Amino acid sequence: MKKEAYHVAIDLDGVRECPFIHRPEEVMEQFLDQLCRIIKMNALTPPIVKTGNAHNPGVSGIMMIDTSHIASHQFSYGRQVRIDIYSCKAFSITLVDALVDIYYPSDKKQIQVIERWPVAFPGQEGRP
Repeated sequence: MKKEAYHVAIDLDGVRECPFIHRPEEVMEQFLDQLCRIIKMNALTPPIVKTGNAHNPGVSGIMMIDTSHIASHQFSYGRQVRIDIYSCKAFSITLVDALVDIYYPSDKKQIQVIERWPVAFPGQEGRP
């Protein structure tokens, strides 16, 4: 059985141009909103974005989607970004990668993909 649920973790280091340094919350909100749209998910909440404190400078954001969540943490120190996408519905990792490169071009990027068993929705079969 083909697995069509993904948990994608993206780690970026040495982010160039760092748009989030000047308008961190605005850029994070735009990124999460665009990400939700390109992976064709139904947003349950608008992006919720908060600025960190002096001990942990940067911004964190989360967006609940119909099939799970999208989260991102952008750390000012070291120009690091961490992105986490989990969905019980398949989505294009290629499109996600392209959007990440637009918003956060970086010197180093690692993408990890975990294929999960799909969740059984009404009218569908369960796990393999």
